[in-house]
Amino acid sequence: MKAVVLVYEAIGSAFIMISINWGAYMQKGQFGPICVGATLFADIVIFGPISGGHFNPAVTFGVIVREGRKKLKQNCIYCFQIVLAQCIGAFLGCWIAFYATTHDDHHRMRTFVLCPNFRKSEEDPCDYSNSSEVYGKVFMIELVVTFIYISYSLS
Repeated sequence: MKAVVLVYEAIGSAFIMISINWGAYMQKGQFGPICVGATLFADIVIFGPISGGHFNPAVTFGVIVREGRKKLKQNCIYCFQIVLAQCIGAFLGCWIAFYATTHDDHHRMRTFVLCPNFRKSEEDPCDYSNSSEVYGKVFMIELVVTFIYISYSLS
């Protein structure tokens, strides 16, 4: 049963990363939030009853802190396995999103995990001058929103 949970978490995380990247790529990103929301809803409906529908390491850590105190050693090992499956799935999703799109000079796909400030200059497609600022903001937003989600859903 644990192997099925790990596979479902990997597949769900891959779908989310595909929807994030393709949603931003199609129509200049105007459908990104709809793509991600619909994909997350579908993931939770399809995979949630089996895996719990985390699909995000922050949610997994929140659940382990809130619910995993009884058998902490076993739960931490299982939590690590789930997070590893989510990371593998996210990498697979980025890989699929990147290689399933065109790669000519005018229509290059951006993959958020690998290149957050895509094509600021023609010489260097990835400008990492502000990447720590971008990652810091994304991390803080993720932290606050996940805290609110976990606090609400597990209360």
